[in-house]
Amino acid sequence: MEKLISMLLDALADQGFDKDASLDVIDDLIARYTKGGWDFQRKTHLTSD
Repeated sequence: MEKLISMLLDALADQGFDKDASLDVIDDLIARYTKGGWDFQRKTHLTSD
């Protein structure tokens, strides 16, 4: 998981995003989905037919 997050942070930094701020957002999302009881919702309008 750490390697994936590191790769994601590097890609975001390459696009001009701040790594520390991005890590905070990623950590928050992980916490919400794993501890907060959030359910992942598919966005069917984004799928191609």
